[in-house]
Order: sequence, then C-alpha cells, then structure tokens
Amino acid sequence: GALTRITREAELAVTRGEPLSSVLERYPRVFSKLQMSLVRAGVVSGLLERMADRIASYIEHEIRVRQMVAKALFYPVIVVAIMVLVVAALPHLGQLLTSSGGPRYVAIETGKTLLPLVVGILLVVIVFKLLFQFEGIRLIWDAIKVQPPLIGTAARKIAMSRFSRALALL
Repeated sequence: GALTRITREAELAVTRGEPLSSVLERYPRVFSKLQMSLVRAGVVSGLLERMADRIASYIEHEIRVRQMVAKALFYPVIVVAIMVLVVAALPHLGQLLTSSGGPRYVAIETGKTLLPLVVGILLVVIVFKLLFQFEGIRLIWDAIKVQPPLIGTAARKIAMSRFSRALALL
C-alpha cells in the first residue's frame, strides 16, 4: 500500500544521506507537523527511536480518544436520526389510517418525502467535507464549536488534552 511505498522511499532517501524528516514532509496528508518535528528533533538529538515510540503512543492515545468520543456520540446521533425520520413520516400517518391504497401507497409517499431530506443531508455532509479542507474555514468552525455550553466544554477539553499531550511529547 501507500505506507509501504513511503517506507521504501524513506529507506532509499536515508541511505542516500537525506534526512528522514525531508521524506516525511513530502506527505503532509500522512504525517502531521508534530510528527515531522518530533522526527527532526529525534534525528538531530540521536534519539530517533525514543521519538518514534512517543509518536506511536501519541497516535494510540488519539485513536482511543476518538473512539471514546464516537461511542459517546453514537446514541444521540441515532436518536436524532430516528426523530427526523419520524417527523418526516408523521404527515403520512393519517393517510395510512384512512387511505384505501394501503401501506404500500403510504410507503411510496413517505419515500417521496424522505428522499429529498436524505439527499439534502448528504449534500450538506459533502459540502462540509470539501470546505474543511481549507484551514481558514476549519479555524472559523473551531471558534464556533467551542461556544455552545455542553458541546463547547467537551470540545475545549478534547483540544486541551491534545495540546497537553503534544506539549509533553515535545
């Protein structure tokens, strides 16, 4: 895969005398600035193995935190999704009880109502994914998401945890 190719390229570059950090800098979507800085510091100080261990523990910690957040958000997201579906199908409940077309007719009508809703949600997700590729927009979003009382508190705690962990690595 891609990581195997990057590893081979790094091996060849290092054997030619290039610093490892220069290879990592060619792949900013794979390696973060923090990781590149830690590798650079490890090469200069002669402690590359220790820095690699620190990077690995940092990544493992990040994965654990993301999994905890995903677990915590799973139930609320499911509840909201079900509520949206119920609210969208609610206007057709009366038709189900009174229509002569039966459940098949109501299912078709409900589908006609839900399809634009689902397509709209997918479009919003795609637009957000595209917009978040720009750093300025991500900074604006970060400023917005720390404002709400409950979500903002959690976002601030996660950000402080990540910052503290990164600072400890450095």
